[in-house]
Amino acid sequence: MAQFPLKMNGAEVCTLEDLKKNFNPAELVSYRNRFAAWLKGWDYDEEAVAVKALDPELVDEEWLFSVCEIIGISDEELKASWKKMEEAAKQE
Repeated sequence: MAQFPLKMNGAEVCTLEDLKKNFNPAELVSYRNRFAAWLKGWDYDEEAVAVKALDPELVDEEWLFSVCEIIGISDEELKASWKKMEEAAKQE
């Protein structure tokens, strides 16, 4: 499978560790249709299978919480990132 980076907060992300460091919930959702392929390309096979198995009818928020659980981002970390993102948007 082809490897390709994700853009998160201006950084090119190629590992789950990098994704966690540069985590942006909205940007992750924007990769919803390609995220399982990204995982597979970087040899995160178990995570890729789990993401691909998610119900395609999930709304973005449910999908995001499920994916974060799969890749090891806690609900608290997700909520904190979301809040930080919203606060930054208000300041613009």
